[in-house]
Amino acid sequence: MRGWAPWAGMMWMAVAVLGMLSCAPFPVRAEGDDMPGGDAVVDEGTAGEPIRPSEGGANGPRAPGTARVVDDPRNAGPGAPPAREETLVLRPQGRGLTPAHLEARIEKMRSLLEKTPDNGEARQMLAELLLQKALSMRGQAMTEIEPLLFEAADLAPDSFVVPFVWGDLFFGLRNFEGAIGKFEQALSLNPDHLDSLMKLGISQMNSLKYEDALSQFDKARKQIPNDFSLLYCTGRCHFELRDFDRAIEAWEEALKQAPDKKSAQAVQQLILQAKEQEASTGGGTRDENQRFIVHYAGNSQQDIGEVTMEVLEEIYDQVTSDLGYKPDIQINVIFFRTEEFYELNKAGSWVGAMARGEKILVPLRQGYSDMSSVKGILAHEFTHVIVNLRTNNRCPVWINEGLAVYQEFQATFGDPTRLRSDYERFFNKVMQGTRAFGGLRDINLNPAQGAYGEHIPLGYLQSYLSMRFMIERYGWQGVDALLGALGQGEGLDGALTAASNLSFAEFEREFNDWLKGL
Repeated sequence: MRGWAPWAGMMWMAVAVLGMLSCAPFPVRAEGDDMPGGDAVVDEGTAGEPIRPSEGGANGPRAPGTARVVDDPRNAGPGAPPAREETLVLRPQGRGLTPAHLEARIEKMRSLLEKTPDNGEARQMLAELLLQKALSMRGQAMTEIEPLLFEAADLAPDSFVVPFVWGDLFFGLRNFEGAIGKFEQALSLNPDHLDSLMKLGISQMNSLKYEDALSQFDKARKQIPNDFSLLYCTGRCHFELRDFDRAIEAWEEALKQAPDKKSAQAVQQLILQAKEQEASTGGGTRDENQRFIVHYAGNSQQDIGEVTMEVLEEIYDQVTSDLGYKPDIQINVIFFRTEEFYELNKAGSWVGAMARGEKILVPLRQGYSDMSSVKGILAHEFTHVIVNLRTNNRCPVWINEGLAVYQEFQATFGDPTRLRSDYERFFNKVMQGTRAFGGLRDINLNPAQGAYGEHIPLGYLQSYLSMRFMIERYGWQGVDALLGALGQGEGLDGALTAASNLSFAEFEREFNDWLKGL
């Protein structure tokens, strides 16, 4: 039985599977150090080069206006085996037409249905033409595409193809929340559809619903028990659930199916990481409530555990209230032994914590008697978790980091406009000089991508100030509109327009004018 062919254009999937996030880790300075972050930022990748699915899978690139689905379930007889994955090609009336001809054909069918509304064949043909047009618009905002899909769904309410294509379009925009509902609807009509099972599982995995994702992967495994992508994703879900034995088991099976040397090396690194994580946090304790699961390495709970839940609850209320979003999953907070945190996560010594998926990873430094700094660290990372959930990991770094630093200052000082002393130094330097920064799109906090020296703390500072400007000018409702639009697949220009009625260029210009007035 052949394996599951990855979809076209989803090169980012490997990054999501590896648990990499766009936000940089939280910088914390040592006593006497003036820079927030020094000269290094950890690369949050967990295992070397990501494994990248081939363009269009085993069958090559996908043709424009097609969707990867199985044979139409309407053609399957009782007791037939699960249909193989194929490329859906809609009926000839929609193929090979120019956009103008396709639109003319749609209008012709609409006119026919106005005269003969009970014409079943005309309803089916129009639904397929609408789907063809929707697929030809792949990559555009769903607000432009969904009217076609709603119309197709009204015409063919029992069609499997309509919700699948709908979900696939959401999936291509990384709108996983939207994709989940549509793939579930498709599977209610065709429970064994392999591509729907896999994409639903991956959507749930990217929404941090790992147990739900495993349920889909278990069903898919009945059809493709030795598929590399499936085993790889299964291992990732077990890893995120901290079931390291099962993660290792799945990845060892994936290793046997690795398509090339680079993929094999990446899986070997993940297996090693799972073994190291299990060893480093083993023998510890854990505490949990409805919102958080807190893991303590060794006997570290004795050092910090008495106040951890209280602090986390306070941070939860602060951040979720401001951002208008409450996760429907428990957030994991993992306290590592200090040396093992930096070794396992390949982090520079200045890194104070990091967010990865639904987990907040924290080294147990000495000197955590200052609970205000602990609150700041946890608020910063919890904000990353919420922002990534809210936007389906589509948030630009300057927005993500800006909101995280803003919440950090609020938690630490009770005043988001009060800067940490090391940030204040760089703020004064800018204000006494040009009173301007570089472009927001140019902010880079990753040395692996060329960031170095003062560019890093200045990037954090500029990110923070941009979000402070957004909040002061447009309120938290503006932030909510911004994150919501990003999560629905809007580009940065469209998201900023939704939040502020400004294009990116206009927003940046007004931000720089605001800076001059500080």
